Amino acid sequence: MKQGSLQKICGSSVRINRYAYALFIVLSIILFARGDYQWAFVNMGMALVFDPFDPNVSWADRPLYQRAWLFIHLLVVLGLLLFMLLQHHPL
Repeated sequence: MKQGSLQKICGSSVRINRYAYALFIVLSIILFARGDYQWAFVNMGMALVFDPFDPNVSWADRPLYQRAWLFIHLLVVLGLLLFMLLQHHPL
């Protein structure tokens, strides 16, 4: 009986994580479009905290598309950081 309730709690946390992840992504896109690059960078990075997939699955056990999605998201965050740095301090 406890196993069923644990799965129910984990299932709802994955759903909440997906909504929070999507919210931070949308907020980041809006902020970037408005020219507020620093807050867009912060919110895009914070979106990674809310793993949109099952956080109980280890990195090695995840399907390739999930690992690729999260890795590309990280590259976008690093690209935003580079964009911000180059915007304020051109070479």
